[in-house]
Amino acid sequence: ISLPEGSKPLLNGIHIRKGSLPNPVKDNEVVINENLAQANNLDIGNQFAAIINGKWKKMTICGIALSPEFILLMKPEAMSPDFKRYGVLWMNRKALSEAYDMDGAFNNVVLSLQPGANLSDVLRAIDNVVGKYGGFGAYGRKDQISHRLLTEEFKQLKTSSKIFPSIFIFVSAFLLNVVMSRTINTQREQIAALKAFGYSNYDIGNHYAKLVVLIITAGLISGIAAGIWFSHLLGDIYLNVYRFPSLVYILKPWVILAAVFVSIFSALAGTMHTLWKAAKQPPAEAMRPEPPAQYKVSLIEKTGLGNKLTQPSKIILRNIERKPIRTFLSVIGIAIACGTMIASGFFKDAVDYMINIQFVLSQKEDMSVSFTDLTSRRSLYELKQMEGVHDVETFRIVPVKFINGHRSYKTVIKGMEPDSRLQFLLDKNLKKVSLPSSGLMLTDYLATILDVRPGDKLTVEVLEGSRSTREVTVAVLIKQYLGVMGYMDLTTLNRLMNTGDAVTGAYLTYDSKHQDNLFRK
Repeated sequence: ISLPEGSKPLLNGIHIRKGSLPNPVKDNEVVINENLAQANNLDIGNQFAAIINGKWKKMTICGIALSPEFILLMKPEAMSPDFKRYGVLWMNRKALSEAYDMDGAFNNVVLSLQPGANLSDVLRAIDNVVGKYGGFGAYGRKDQISHRLLTEEFKQLKTSSKIFPSIFIFVSAFLLNVVMSRTINTQREQIAALKAFGYSNYDIGNHYAKLVVLIITAGLISGIAAGIWFSHLLGDIYLNVYRFPSLVYILKPWVILAAVFVSIFSALAGTMHTLWKAAKQPPAEAMRPEPPAQYKVSLIEKTGLGNKLTQPSKIILRNIERKPIRTFLSVIGIAIACGTMIASGFFKDAVDYMINIQFVLSQKEDMSVSFTDLTSRRSLYELKQMEGVHDVETFRIVPVKFINGHRSYKTVIKGMEPDSRLQFLLDKNLKKVSLPSSGLMLTDYLATILDVRPGDKLTVEVLEGSRSTREVTVAVLIKQYLGVMGYMDLTTLNRLMNTGDAVTGAYLTYDSKHQDNLFRK
């Protein structure tokens, strides 16, 4: 990526962690992304060879930097970032433009909008201007990968911060109610004596309310301390994982006040019935032992089904009918506890399941190779001749914009070999799905976005080359957990694009002994 000579860009600037910007008079100095530098043990002053526009050039590292534009650095279709082999380099604009024979030209532009500007109108105007020059289509900040990643991550944090505290507060209120109820029942005589000596209902209720507040206060002190410690720990994790230059921890007073208010309110609300019961008892009644519960035949027994029940089952049913509120709260508490356990394990299980389908069952390749330019399918044979390579399959990626009436979506069409063995599609029963010989296969989620079904016509606006527009028929829908795109038979896609037998990449399987040599080649 180019940098203005001797200065940082005004938009999407970089943060220098070590070293300096490239010297304006030198054409071989680069600033390297920090993740790439650490993964390859590179430092200031180190040199490495690079192939730039097909030409070998020796580069010198002058700086190590971070960029908000590249918080997430991951190759397309990759399961996780590969910092050792994939990264970002910055060098002077003049040196880079000369290397690519683009003196006075550009192939990427970023803009900031004036206050009140309509983003959709601006994007449409930009597409109209740069479309004839081969532009891939403009997009707003919300669709920028790093911005979208962090936005979704913070949304998940916000959701979790509401759901899990609510569950724990409800459970704690229920437990407090049980504890206070049993405490008051064991102190009936003391309560009666105090009321006989002239203590009012308010005094009795206030005493037990203070006991509840005392318990909550102890929990608040330890909880706030643990929360502050955990938030610092979480901040350090985000700092290291997403490579922020710095994170400033700010604890807003209203957060603590809200936690105190919600905790005390929920505790008092949960024990209100018990406190009211303790305060309203007349002294004479409280001095007597608590009367036994009323025993009667349960409703189920009255229907005649009781004859089929065992004696313990009858006792359980009678207790349920005798104390319906306690039974209801117990059921709710157990349900929430089970739901919490399931929810806590669901995310891991769901991710493991999706990874297993996408990267174990569906994708069998050891390596994917992406070509910088559209390449003939004959490159397949050159790759097969490399030492250690077992099998090779080619594919083609075409950036497109699907349009159906007022609905549209920017994604890609992936052309695959019909008899593919290294990467193929699976249906919901994990059976291999064959690509249609004609027409388009869409993921079910994308079909929902575009509101199309098999047999419907779909407008495809190609976002490369001559930017032609085509009409294709949706042939099949397929369920996929990862990715939102369309699929076509490779030959059919090339025929649609009218570009001959072309590919943009290949999948390989190889002998692990030759891995390093293959990556170098």
